[in-house]
Amino acid sequence: MRKIQKATALLAIFIVLTVIALITFYTAHQTSIEEVKTETLCSYESVADYDYLALVKVPNLVYDNKSVIVGNTKPFTQGWFTT
Repeated sequence: MRKIQKATALLAIFIVLTVIALITFYTAHQTSIEEVKTETLCSYESVADYDYLALVKVPNLVYDNKSVIVGNTKPFTQGWFTT
């Protein structure tokens, strides 16, 4: 009878220590070692206005059969291309 109680006590202690070890292992691996912090130091914005002259071969469907295109001209001025 004494051996059964001793074995039961040792088994209970082993189970408790195993559970504590598993909880410690899980907690240690869930905690990150490094903290990632992103800080914006500056921002950038660019605005441009283009002025250009382009010579285009005629006939063309994109620029309504024009041979000279000046800056800020929208392509697809006619047909099913327009929205």
